[in-house]
Amino acid sequence: MLVRNPERVTSCTIPNASGQTIRICVNKADLGLVIGKRGQTARSLRILLAAISAKTQCRLILDIAENPAGGPPLVELPGRLATAISRD
Repeated sequence: MLVRNPERVTSCTIPNASGQTIRICVNKADLGLVIGKRGQTARSLRILLAAISAKTQCRLILDIAENPAGGPPLVELPGRLATAISRD
């Protein structure tokens, strides 16, 4: 498991002019775990999103943030993105 507090992890997608932003909000104590040493874990996640972007023709941007009190609502990925992730 990547984080120590999985119950505090939320994600949402935010449409923008160039595609979708995927925001992952984690507990403050878990930010360093998600980002990783020298940003390696975040870089790996961005590489995966780039591959999905190429396959789905939809630009994806990763945003990692501290989970505010209550956190944002969990929103599922759009259908074609979720399908691309589950197939590969």
